[in-house]
Amino acid sequence: MNNFAIKGVLVIILFFSFAYSSFAENISPMDFAKGINIEVDNKSSLYKFELPQSVYEGVTRKDLGDMRVFNSDDELVPFSIKSGKTSERKVRKPRKSINLPIFPLYRTYNKKNKNLSVKISSDKKGTIIDINNKSGVRKKTNIISYLVDLSSLKDKPAYLLFSWKGKKNLVTNIKVQSGNDLNTFSTIISKATLTDISFGKNKIHKNRVNLPYFNRKYLKIIWPAGASGVEMTRITAHFPTTSYYRKLSGKKITLTPQRSDAETSDYKFKLKGFYPVDKIKILLPQKNTLVNYSLLAGDSYDSLRRVYSGKLYNLTIENSIVKNDDITIPPNSSLFWLLRIDESAGGIGKKLPKITIEYHPKSIVFVARGEGPFKLAYGKLSLNSAYNQTDPVIETLIKSQKKSFVRLAKTGSEYILGGDKKLEPPNPPPKPFPVKKLALWAVLVLGVLITAFMAFRLIKQMK
Repeated sequence: MNNFAIKGVLVIILFFSFAYSSFAENISPMDFAKGINIEVDNKSSLYKFELPQSVYEGVTRKDLGDMRVFNSDDELVPFSIKSGKTSERKVRKPRKSINLPIFPLYRTYNKKNKNLSVKISSDKKGTIIDINNKSGVRKKTNIISYLVDLSSLKDKPAYLLFSWKGKKNLVTNIKVQSGNDLNTFSTIISKATLTDISFGKNKIHKNRVNLPYFNRKYLKIIWPAGASGVEMTRITAHFPTTSYYRKLSGKKITLTPQRSDAETSDYKFKLKGFYPVDKIKILLPQKNTLVNYSLLAGDSYDSLRRVYSGKLYNLTIENSIVKNDDITIPPNSSLFWLLRIDESAGGIGKKLPKITIEYHPKSIVFVARGEGPFKLAYGKLSLNSAYNQTDPVIETLIKSQKKSFVRLAKTGSEYILGGDKKLEPPNPPPKPFPVKKLALWAVLVLGVLITAFMAFRLIKQMK
């Protein structure tokens, strides 16, 4: 997006920001229990920060609806709540192609010994530093293979380009082996054809060999063309661009559940905040345990619903420990949880399991209107949800701009604003004066009096 368009978008942001403030709630930071300061560098209009753990423990709403962003003049500013980031796309830039260190291995023929005798020296990191061929009195020497040292490379090449000399019109099949030491190799390419032939004006030159995935320090190239006096002059490694998704680890909290008094197979635990839990690890207290289980969650222990069921196991098989994987669920912000064990297979014993929850914190994106420092205020029991305050202009801008346009803000420590009294239910309003009821009674009493008066007049006249 060009500078003119960016300026236009900024004008729109400011316009909607002022419109937002004109229709905003009549509240101040002191209407909330706690807050944290937000520092910005004043280089952009949009800033982003990750919600600290204290915010999840300080809000009163499961949807994080009782939090607002203010500037230094205690004016509300627009903001959006973004979901936690669980993965990111990574692009590995291609490194420049490099010529690999290669070492020829010879076979020397004589009357007494037709075997290969080689002495290879390497340093502590495994890098080859010298190869000596010792086979006594040599009659004729041929190259039978090449060692290729990859020990200094972090990323293994995707393909190799070969160069050679010594013979025209060459067609040869090579074998590629890999190994982590210089004694044991396994084949990763059983047959690859290298070609350099000419016929009239036609020429076929094939010197590329694609490599499968491997993770070893050395390659060994079996080189049949060495018997014809052809020598390898260069092997070039190439590293193409690759893209992949990397899973991001979230925040972790470990706790010990309590056994239920009503059901010994139930283990209760309550979280301190409305964390968006998306992964759970359950550590069994004893080895060689295999049980079925269910995991339930809800807003209270009386409103639990099942969110997952499966098997828990911690088994020793042939000197190896086999454990169940972590539980992955859609983000769940419930406070009350219960682990229910099926005791038909013996349960898990008297000891308590260990449970680790994992969550990816949500982020706040806000418009830095006015002067800083800005502040996030949170914790107000009677406040409506913030989602109806989310500015759609922010969402549009985030999607249309580069990531660098939204800069990172720094958050400070938690401090007290209005205090814990803001977390209590508000006092019920005084009952309104019963005007209608009093008016009705007045009409009834007046009617009785009028009726009595009229009756009194009628009796007096009859006399």
